[in-house]
Amino acid sequence: MNKKKIFFIVVSIVLLLLGGHFYLKSQEKESIVEPIEKQQEEKEQPEFGDDGDVEDNGLDLGNSEEVKSELQERTDESYMNFRVNSNPYFPESDSKGSLMLENKEENSHGVQVIIEMEDDEVYKSPLIKPGQSIQETKLDKEIEPGEYEAIAYFDTYDLENKKKKGRSGVKINLTIGEGGSNEK
Repeated sequence: MNKKKIFFIVVSIVLLLLGGHFYLKSQEKESIVEPIEKQQEEKEQPEFGDDGDVEDNGLDLGNSEEVKSELQERTDESYMNFRVNSNPYFPESDSKGSLMLENKEENSHGVQVIIEMEDDEVYKSPLIKPGQSIQETKLDKEIEPGEYEAIAYFDTYDLENKKKKGRSGVKINLTIGEGGSNEK
């Protein structure tokens, strides 16, 4: 091989290694969790022992099948399954967009969806019963064209007394207008 080819190969390898190194460095996240060793140094260590409440056997569940059935019933009652478009698109701020909200039929609670951007409420659905959905809807506030991070909160309500039971949330990316460019 001539010297130019060897030089080009060496430079390419060096650049590739440097690029890989900088890529890996950019992927590292600074930990906000203290090392476990430091935490243990600062705190009193627990001791195994018998304080009168600890027993050396498993739980006595009595009629195990009955207990399992009751626990499963409670779990089923508190379990919620929702659907939302994680990247809804609105052609214009005041036009309908593709939220695609769904309160699955197997749920036992109603749900109200509230979408917030930087703690500002931009959408609030009516109470959605199990088995109901909202395919398209308008936002409650006008928003400049762009792409925005938001949180869709799912507030669950008892169907009989309409008391709030809980809340969960998921991040979504709202796009207003073509392609959007206002990253927030």
